[in-house]
Amino acid sequence: MGNRIRVTTEGMIQKKEEWEILLKKEEKIFGEMEEGIKELEPIFAGRPVTMQKKRFMIQSEKGKAVLAGLREHVERLADIALVYERAERSNHDTVTEN
Repeated sequence: MGNRIRVTTEGMIQKKEEWEILLKKEEKIFGEMEEGIKELEPIFAGRPVTMQKKRFMIQSEKGKAVLAGLREHVERLADIALVYERAERSNHDTVTEN
């Protein structure tokens, strides 16, 4: 017997929705951290704050790129679920016709 793949389209859609919520939270946190860094400038002036802001912004851009990649993948989950659902219907129709 060959390998079996089990796909639950409802589960894929549920995970997509869960991940969308998580990604929104992460994006909000990044935004809040950026605002926090900007708020330091009037309180602390000088090179150390400038360097920390620069380091944070570099890491923030990397983090945003990772989140964008995850969002792209998560958005594809609904498309993938639809493909599997169509294939299952097609397979079911083929089996019942024979």
